[in-house]
Amino acid sequence: MWPDGLYNSMPIPELSMPDQYSHKRFLERALLNLKWCLWPRRCHASGQWVWLTQAYRAIFVITGPGDPAIWYRWYNRKEMLMLKLKGY
Repeated sequence: MWPDGLYNSMPIPELSMPDQYSHKRFLERALLNLKWCLWPRRCHASGQWVWLTQAYRAIFVITGPGDPAIWYRWYNRKEMLMLKLKGY
């Protein structure tokens, strides 16, 4: 039905999901809240465990047709301060 090679050679566009974004690109659209982290989480910047302390939760929401897609990242207070001082 389709000519050979017409759709086989077309490149698939790469989808860049917010999980793959750099700190700057993620944080410029994310909503930041200082929350108590009652469940063990990893700091996205340093990889250290954040648990039973106050930490920043960044929420990135993409809305469109269908259900909204929501991504969360947790940042230690010291790491968020360093990111803000660096201009992120």
